[in-house]
Amino acid sequence: MGRYTEERASSPSEALIALSDLSTQIARFWELEEPATPKILSPDEDQCEQHFIKTHYRGEDGRYVVSLPFRSPSPSMTPNTKRVLNCFYALESRLSKNESLREMYRAHMQEYLDLGHMSPAKGP
Repeated sequence: MGRYTEERASSPSEALIALSDLSTQIARFWELEEPATPKILSPDEDQCEQHFIKTHYRGEDGRYVVSLPFRSPSPSMTPNTKRVLNCFYALESRLSKNESLREMYRAHMQEYLDLGHMSPAKGP
């Protein structure tokens, strides 16, 4: 057997070196490890949080149920009364002209009553 020579092809090589300051890495580590400071809640946010804690539960179907939070005392609806009444009258007019739409609307409202999603309002 003779001498064996291997020819090596020259190929370009690249090396990337990233040097970062050790103190920067340590500072970043402590920022990540430090517990978050608790957020200071506004009075409304705190009231909503307390309302959630008091009223939420898991229903029979496994879904969470939470009652809606309302401000107390409830805001006055007086500024919107005219607009709301106009919408109501327009709806009444539309339902009086379309019997099938009126029946679907009535059935839908009855379902809401039966499910307890709404209740009749007391008079003004």
